[in-house]
Amino acid sequence: MPAMRPGARKSLGAGTLFKSPAGRVALLAPALVALILCVPCLRHPFVWDDFGFLERAQTFQPSDLLPHPHDLFYRPISRDLYFRALISLGPGSALAAHAINAALLALAAASLALFAARLGGVKAGWLAGSLYAGMGAAPLLVGWASGIQDLLAIVLSLAALQLELSRRSAAAVACAAGAILCKETALAFVPALALLHWILDRKPHRVAGGLIRYGALVLAWAAAHPGARLLLSTGLAGGGGYLAETAGSRAEVLASSLATAVNVPLTGLATPWLTAVLPALAIPMVLLRPDG
Repeated sequence: MPAMRPGARKSLGAGTLFKSPAGRVALLAPALVALILCVPCLRHPFVWDDFGFLERAQTFQPSDLLPHPHDLFYRPISRDLYFRALISLGPGSALAAHAINAALLALAAASLALFAARLGGVKAGWLAGSLYAGMGAAPLLVGWASGIQDLLAIVLSLAALQLELSRRSAAAVACAAGAILCKETALAFVPALALLHWILDRKPHRVAGGLIRYGALVLAWAAAHPGARLLLSTGLAGGGGYLAETAGSRAEVLASSLATAVNVPLTGLATPWLTAVLPALAIPMVLLRPDG
């Protein structure tokens, strides 16, 4: 194994973390929390986009897996393949859809806890997984069957991170590709995947190899994705879709997007409940510091 510089992050193996009872509890507790919080969502019916995907699944053809020039989104895994499998379950498929989503959310919480624990220890894993499991938006992904698009993208992206951390780059690229074919927002993980070893200061950094692998993935996606080509060529000016360039300042759009990416409300400190929540969040952050 190559020598690591002082200050470089050395990752732990999953087996090492699961050897101790404390490690097992810390990594599995977030998954249990996620499941408990989502129990009320299991009784919801299909809503909104679900019906469109279910209707399309009834006339599924293998050619549907190919990109179509007029489709704004290209998500063959989470839309065509998944909903085709879902309708085969019959009248109870709504409950099954919510149960599958709940299982994937729990898996995501456990995977995030494991990833953080491999880098920062058991406390860091427990904190990361618990914060994720307790997000207010998480139950929506279970109560809305179409949340499968987000959940599959999240689970596959986290799997890619785990694999890249273990230097299994080919499998990581495959998982990243699967995540992007579930939902385009998984592209946000690509820079972290390409630069992971450099970010953690793990020798060798292999930056060039990462940029080539994941750069090729993004280029292939952009070349095949009809929505990406449409956005780049026309900006969807005057279109009826909800993905388009805005008429406002690009700096404002970028700032608001970055804010929502870290769960900061668009209204900032003017948000009525925000100042009451911040002190409550600060207390566990201090008490549950990651292992040094």
